[in-house]
Amino acid sequence: MIELGVEGQGAIELRALEVHLELNAEQAKNVLELISGERDPADVVDYGQFYNYPKGDAEILLAIDRVIGGFGIASAPLEQDESGYSEWNAESFEYVNTGDIYNATIALYENAFYLTTYGDAYEEWSEEDEDEDEGEDEDEDLE
Repeated sequence: MIELGVEGQGAIELRALEVHLELNAEQAKNVLELISGERDPADVVDYGQFYNYPKGDAEILLAIDRVIGGFGIASAPLEQDESGYSEWNAESFEYVNTGDIYNATIALYENAFYLTTYGDAYEEWSEEDEDEDEGEDEDEDLE
């Protein structure tokens, strides 16, 4: 998992995008420019198809989807009940659907963009939530 948009990591990020997402140099450059704010998502996204179009990081992720040829944006809840369902307000991450959970993708979590896979992101970030929940239980026991 590689955090994107980190100052001083441009060459590494470009190469990683080219290799893992099979992008050409121009596509990889466009992705990093969208994340850094050097490129306006409106240059990439046709807003005529939306009644309510996304803003902020969601707009950037949508533009990245268009640049890399993804299958749209999806959200993955990190919290589920015993039956496998999640609450409407459960913590989640958003990602570009690249067709398979083992394919490389760009994910958005806690206001940062990552080059990862859906499976790796879900495992890592859902474990963080479990660790935080366990810590909360321990705090309750101390009271």
